[in-house]
Order: sequence, then C-alpha cells, then structure tokens
Amino acid sequence: MTPREKAEDLVNKFYNYVFNPESHKDDNLKWTKECALIAVDEILKSNPTKIDCNSSELNYKYWIEVKEEINKL
Repeated sequence: MTPREKAEDLVNKFYNYVFNPESHKDDNLKWTKECALIAVDEILKSNPTKIDCNSSELNYKYWIEVKEEINKL
C-alpha cells in the first residue's frame, strides 16, 4: 500500500467514529485527520529507526510519508 493509500485508509477508518452530522464537513475531516495523525505519531514513537537496519529506516520513512499524505488530504 502506498503512503497515500494508507493515509486515505486511516482517515476513512476514523471518519465514522468522528463524524458529527451537526458539524460542517470540513470540521469532520479536520478532526478525522487529527486522529489519524495521532495514530501515526504513536507508530513512529513505538518503532524508532535503527541506524544499522535498512528495513527499520524504510519503515520509519514510510510512516513519515503517510503523515505527510494525511496532511495533504
């Protein structure tokens, strides 16, 4: 899954939990993105990169890119 696809997937998963029919659509999206960003930050905190391990660096880079894509949505 590309970082963009993962970003959309996370935001969509949170949308149903955050959605408030009385709120404006933009507000619902804003709060949904905040939830997704919190989830990504927790992933990044729990899986720090290791200088001597390429796969960890790639994993960290992937989640940084997911975070950037969430911000673009």
